[in-house]
Amino acid sequence: MWDRLKGKKDEEAINREEEKRILEIQKMTDKIVETFKKDFGKDLRKLGLQEPTVALTGYPAPLTPSFIVAKFHDSEAQPITLIQALDLYTGSPPGGLIFGVMRKVYFNVAIWLSSAKGTIPFTLVHREIGQGFFKGSQKLFVPFTNTTFGEVKITDPSLMQIPLVAELNRNTELHNFIHSNCLASNSVYLTHKATLNIGYNDLGGRCTIIPSNEETAIFFRDTKGDLATYYNTNKMLWGVSQVRRIVSAHATQEKVSGNLPSPVFSQLYSMAKSGSD
Repeated sequence: MWDRLKGKKDEEAINREEEKRILEIQKMTDKIVETFKKDFGKDLRKLGLQEPTVALTGYPAPLTPSFIVAKFHDSEAQPITLIQALDLYTGSPPGGLIFGVMRKVYFNVAIWLSSAKGTIPFTLVHREIGQGFFKGSQKLFVPFTNTTFGEVKITDPSLMQIPLVAELNRNTELHNFIHSNCLASNSVYLTHKATLNIGYNDLGGRCTIIPSNEETAIFFRDTKGDLATYYNTNKMLWGVSQVRRIVSAHATQEKVSGNLPSPVFSQLYSMAKSGSD
């Protein structure tokens, strides 16, 4: 009898602790979302744009992110979706709490998504391609038609010469912008002694252009980390516009579904399209 009562009390204590943990995560997330809405809305107003509609897909859990989905129109009256991933750290970092567990909701990858009417013949990814020993690398949009050992390879040089790819790769200003403003990795500060390295390691690159049936989706990715409160929105919209303009000039009405460098792109595309007209 005593053992059953003790077991019931232990279970109730565990449930109370779990409820406390969930509430803590929800409060942190809600505060982050409110700050995001305030700061990003202010950023758009400075550019003469209307504030976004903002939705949260849920609360993050270990190994399961949630997403802030912000939708608005740019100065060219084109719909833009900014999807900000929220992740949860839970643990005891060096230099952190001596007792208990630290929990922190943080900004991971930010995705800027737009689309162009019509399709291109294949998926393109922005990569740094090695030029050989001591020759450095070259920033290029590369057809995503072949991978070897987890890296994109140029196996058909003729594809690099088609007008769409050639025009994208002549735009040096665009390449420099992508390299400087779209980070593939970053850090989150847990304590003064400990940081958490974040980023992505799929083959999509910093900018990914994917034909999808009757339109072409354009993805820019930037790993935010503790730079999360600052979006260089004006530059990001410039980069999106540059790619969209070039893609639109070369798009056709053929129905094409390009290769996906990662399943995450399908998820992101669905979130952007959800609730759209």
